[in-house]
This record gives sequence, C-alpha cells and structure tokens, in this order.
Amino acid sequence: LKLQAGVRKSGAINDGTYAYIMSSPMAAELRATAKDAGSGIMIIDDNNRIGGVPVFETEYLEAANTTYATKGPKFVGFGRFSDFPIRQIGTVRLGVDSTSAAVAGKDTSVATLNTYFAMKALRPKSFALGTATIA
Repeated sequence: LKLQAGVRKSGAINDGTYAYIMSSPMAAELRATAKDAGSGIMIIDDNNRIGGVPVFETEYLEAANTTYATKGPKFVGFGRFSDFPIRQIGTVRLGVDSTSAAVAGKDTSVATLNTYFAMKALRPKSFALGTATIA
C-alpha cells in the first residue's frame, strides 16, 4: 500500500487504471496471507484485487532479481496505466512455413506473426517499484 500512496501523492489521479503487478509466487503468497489475525480476509481477495485495485501477474518483473527461484525479496509494482500508452506501429505480417518442419518429420506448420509496438511512460511518477519478502 506504500507504493500506492507514493503514486497518489505524486498527483496521479485515480481514473480506474491503477493496478498492482507482481510475479505468480508473490501473488500466491498474498492470496494465502490474512490482512489481520482471525479475519479470514486475505491481502489479495477472491476478485484478484488488493483494496479494490486489480492485481496482474507476470514473471517478467522478476527477470533481474537474482533471488527469483528462492525465498527472498520479490518485486511488486504499482501504477496508473493510462499514463503508459502502447501502440502498434506499421502492419502485421504473417508468415506460414508448412514445408521445412514437415520435411524434418514433424508433420507441422510454423506460423510467425511480426509487428512492431511502441510504449512509453508519459508520467514516470505514476509508477512505483518496490520489493516485498516472502517469509
């Protein structure tokens, strides 16, 4: 919640695009951790939210974390994602190779989709990255 407070303090208005980002192991731990003793209410609720804010899982957040496969600090991100536009640039090209894999005895076709995307944090203060420890 300190991440959320820091982003909101920076002036990022809640327009419904706030979200938490974390790895699946971190999210699993928060789904099993109660907010307080005896309440039975978990940090991540049954709707996959923390305090009404959606939680999204990705393993890419942990790519630079050397303790990824072990217990220890895990990254948790928070942000206002309307300040992070993503746009497709150019055309989409689809290539289908139905011969080279089939010749190799695999009897399969390989489809490759190519396109370009651009993304940019318009307001970097709308995002925060912190760590939490799974005990």
